[in-house]
Amino acid sequence: MTAEHALALMICAGSALLDLDRMRLPNGWIFICALLAACQRLADCGPPGLGSYFSGAAVPFFLLFPVWLVLYRSVGAGDIKLLMVIGGILGPSAALHCVFRTFLFGSVFSFLLLFSDGSFLPRIHYFIDYLKMICRYGNSKRSGRSGRPVYRKTGEYAESVHMTIPVLMSVLLWIGGV
Repeated sequence: MTAEHALALMICAGSALLDLDRMRLPNGWIFICALLAACQRLADCGPPGLGSYFSGAAVPFFLLFPVWLVLYRSVGAGDIKLLMVIGGILGPSAALHCVFRTFLFGSVFSFLLLFSDGSFLPRIHYFIDYLKMICRYGNSKRSGRSGRPVYRKTGEYAESVHMTIPVLMSVLLWIGGV
C-alpha cells in the first residue's frame, strides 16, 4: 500500500466515522485533510504535484457545486469538500471515476433504503408534492438560504444517506486497482 493509498483510506474512514457520529463533516477536519493531501502530493511529486492536486480537486468541484446550487442541498457541502480532497489525491482522471462510483453506490444505498422500510410509495408521493410546490411557488416559499424549499428538514432522519460511505467504497475500489 502506497502513502497516497493509506492517506486516502485514512481520510475516508475518518470522514465516514465523523459523518455517522455527527451527521456532518466539520470544516476543521476537511481543512486538515486537504493540507495533509497537498503536502503528500508535494512530497511525492515536488511542485508539479500541487498542480496535480488542484486539478484533481477541481473535478468534483466543477461537477458537484452546480448541483448543490441548483438542487439546494441535494449533495452535502461536506461531501463535495471530501470528494475534492480525495480528488486531489487521486488526480483528475481517477477523481472523475471516484465521483461516478460514489454516486453509483449512493444510488444503490438509496434504493435499498426505500425498499427496506416499505416507504417507497409515500416517499414518491412526498417527492412529487415537493416538485409541484417548487413549480407552483418557485422561490416565493423561502425555506433555505437560497430561497428554494428544502426537500426534508435538517436533523437525523432515516432517509439520510451518508455519502461518506460510498466515497470510502469508491476509494477502496481505487486502492484495489478497479
